[in-house]
Amino acid sequence: MLDINALFDESYYLLRNTDVANAVSGGSFSSGLEHFQEYGQFERHRNPSAFFDTSFYLELYPDVSAAVERGNLSAIEHFIDYGQVEGRDPITEFNSSLYLAQNADVNAVIQQGGLSAYQHFLQFGQFERRDPGYDFNTSYYLQQNPDVASAIQTGGFSAFEHYIEYGITEGRLSSPQQFGSYSAARNLGNISSDRTISGFVGNSDPEDVYRFTLNTNRNLALTLDGLSSDADLRLLRDSNGNGVAEFTDQFIASSVAFGNQTDEISRSLPAGTYFAIVDQFSGNTNYNLRFSTSPNSGGNDGTNVNLTPERNLGTLSAAQTLNGFVGDSNRSDVYRFDIDGSRFFNARLNGLISDADLFLYQDFNRDGVASYNERIAFSLNISNQPDQISRLLTTGTYFVEVEQYRGSTFYNLSLSAI
Repeated sequence: MLDINALFDESYYLLRNTDVANAVSGGSFSSGLEHFQEYGQFERHRNPSAFFDTSFYLELYPDVSAAVERGNLSAIEHFIDYGQVEGRDPITEFNSSLYLAQNADVNAVIQQGGLSAYQHFLQFGQFERRDPGYDFNTSYYLQQNPDVASAIQTGGFSAFEHYIEYGITEGRLSSPQQFGSYSAARNLGNISSDRTISGFVGNSDPEDVYRFTLNTNRNLALTLDGLSSDADLRLLRDSNGNGVAEFTDQFIASSVAFGNQTDEISRSLPAGTYFAIVDQFSGNTNYNLRFSTSPNSGGNDGTNVNLTPERNLGTLSAAQTLNGFVGDSNRSDVYRFDIDGSRFFNARLNGLISDADLFLYQDFNRDGVASYNERIAFSLNISNQPDQISRLLTTGTYFVEVEQYRGSTFYNLSLSAI
């Protein structure tokens, strides 16, 4: 696993912290690393390197921020000891879930233990020209910056290293869509019956965006097929109602099947405006994007969720296993529990024969109901693979939800808080 030596860059730290550099020159500290370990790691504005953003990590994970405020540990200590294993993201440019979904070979190695997704990317993936997340496209960056492409041929650094250490401040673009919004959307109007759209994504057109509306609550199934190269599928909701697909819009779901395999998204959605986005991942390909809808009286699939728990587990201390069923007749089970003090919480969902997902909520407004804006973590592994959430939780009331994604399945839900 990654340790402080792997995540600390002496030159970077001294260059960006002139007060520390002066203190080292004056003999107050033997090195920047000594200062960071004694003081810097507890100061929110100091980063050990370009590969760990303290402020981003604390803002993204309020449970870690609360633990740091109590003086239990620092952000970097949490990531090294827990976060990297839990699949937490240390910088905005890296998305652990996407990295594993796009790299099945890496995922297989990670499942064996001893290596984290971020460790693989830093030590191997970036030099193999694997993309770290949605916001950095290696092929695009090298294509747009031939000087960088020429320089990395000599070895020693990657395209991503150049971008994160130099390219950002130089104003170089990291992906085709780096302006806060996606490509202009084609308006499909109201979707009330099945419809198929054909298109192309590739080097000349890496992204197609479709805007559509649902006038009533609907079950929506998106299918992307007919591929000759790898393309992916995303679904967003127009959160601010401005008709533009933006990075700040509510992310609902994605499908990142490997190679030219079919991508699928199925969700129950409330009335509103949405965007379906087809992204090039590699190569050039034509595609067919099918929209299938049917009436639905609910629509709790992560967009307007307000779920009353069926069972109150009380204060969670000893490990326990729950058994249940989700399917067309019972789309989700919700369990309420309380945490007393600071505890490391683990939820594991297995024993599946169809696809189900796992969500964690915190009852911030204390109304006894799980609402979408109270969601703090989720696990969306494909098919019948186990889902798992591990988090440091503080005193409060929480909900864990098991939700049907496709098909019907019994499940085992193991919970612990230590």
